[in-house]
Amino acid sequence: GQIVTGSMDFVWETAEGCVVVDYKTTKANRDALLNKGTDVYVGKYKGQIECYEQALLAAGKKVIGKYLYYPMVGVLVKM
Repeated sequence: GQIVTGSMDFVWETAEGCVVVDYKTTKANRDALLNKGTDVYVGKYKGQIECYEQALLAAGKKVIGKYLYYPMVGVLVKM
């Protein structure tokens, strides 16, 4: 029942399926990223990543991985 607009940062299409990577910029440390009580908690992006997955599925693609990448702190989070 919603219309969502946006663009995926990076989709790596392999023979097995697609890997979705969304980039986030923050200087927060790993502990803050994994703490549900912070503004930078990785879980708050679950809906965004799921929308990307649904768009790829609707296009007939298989999604084999979903990640958030924090290049400023060198953290990659598997969703």
